[in-house]
Amino acid sequence: MWTELQNRWSMSRDIVKLSCLRYRDYDGYFASMHQSGNHWMRHLLGTVIAIHHDLPAPQHLADMRLIGEPRCPTQIPGIPRLVFSHKICSTLVHSAASRAFVAFPRYVIMVRDLRTMLVSHFERFKDRYRMSFSEYLRGDVTGRRFDCDIWDSVRFLNAWGRVCSRMPGQTMVLRFEDLRADVVSQAMKVWNFLELPPVERSVFEQAAAASTKDQMKTKEERVRKHGTVVRPDGGDALARYSPKDRAFFMETCERYLRHSFGYDYNWFESSAAIRRAA
Repeated sequence: MWTELQNRWSMSRDIVKLSCLRYRDYDGYFASMHQSGNHWMRHLLGTVIAIHHDLPAPQHLADMRLIGEPRCPTQIPGIPRLVFSHKICSTLVHSAASRAFVAFPRYVIMVRDLRTMLVSHFERFKDRYRMSFSEYLRGDVTGRRFDCDIWDSVRFLNAWGRVCSRMPGQTMVLRFEDLRADVVSQAMKVWNFLELPPVERSVFEQAAAASTKDQMKTKEERVRKHGTVVRPDGGDALARYSPKDRAFFMETCERYLRHSFGYDYNWFESSAAIRRAA
């Protein structure tokens, strides 16, 4: 009962998160779940922009010159204005009344299987969290203990799933699993969806080659204080879930998650099976 009340309070506070209403003057807005390819896609598209506009490539993973964040947009004239954010948006921002008076950018919603995303986030920050995965999985409904947990993620998915329902022609969903399966095609799909100036496929291929894990690892130092961003692939992420963990996860999703973005959270299989199904 206490968790229910805390969760409802957290969701009610989201109604005042109006940043997407303020930060709307862009060619493309990427709303990304944590651990869902944010740095990868930023580096990849930043490299495409650099090649196409004959500019220096991204120098490190926190380089904001070519692609920024809402409060730190690029200041270089003549290039696409793209921003990445993990922000949750208020239900008021994209209401029918708002859409009647306000022009919004095209949105790319970056998502990942929530089960593997939580494991990935825990592995990145476990030295700071200093607890078991089972304890981390239960999260903190008040939002004070973790950079991201299951409660933040459910609220993010519900918020941006609502945007997709309201603005189907102005939103694109990019699944992390699809990006891993075909980097070049997915990057081109995003670029074309945002209606950016035509760029040859060879440029995307060159950018993809410059954005592999090995290449990006060399540019990681500036963000290492936030945990290792570029990590080697681990084993079966879902093996981290005990039977009680699985029951908690499925019950939480069934009770609170309204927009699953096509993922089926009513069962657990191996991570490999999830990748095949994606």
